[in-house]
Amino acid sequence: MRTVNRKQALVDALKEGLSSSWQRAALSALDDAEVVYDGSGSLNDGPVDEWLSIYRIRLKHCQENGIQAIGLAEFVQNLEQRMPNDMVRGEPFDGPTTHIAAFWDAAGNLVGCVTILGWSPERGQENLDRALGKR
Repeated sequence: MRTVNRKQALVDALKEGLSSSWQRAALSALDDAEVVYDGSGSLNDGPVDEWLSIYRIRLKHCQENGIQAIGLAEFVQNLEQRMPNDMVRGEPFDGPTTHIAAFWDAAGNLVGCVTILGWSPERGQENLDRALGKR
């Protein structure tokens, strides 16, 4: 049985169809050999309504704090067009200064891809602290 290279699967999915700014940003970030699939992933499968409740908050947080999360608004819009119980799976890809979250439906179609450039664990902790009211 052949193991699927998740990074290559994402690159292939991003190259399909119309090329939007969020697709180009993700493809450019994925060109970096240091950006790899994080198999330990903190993202899971879940119904669309759960993803929406999380990512609407994240979108608002990013907008309020000037965090450029490329593709986040489009991902939320795509989720809003789906049935609440449709299942979506998330996969994280990380590099030293890049974080990408790819989202797939049950049929294996790319639902969205969010790219954050200039990401670091310190920045992630800072964002968490801000969200918890510590900053």
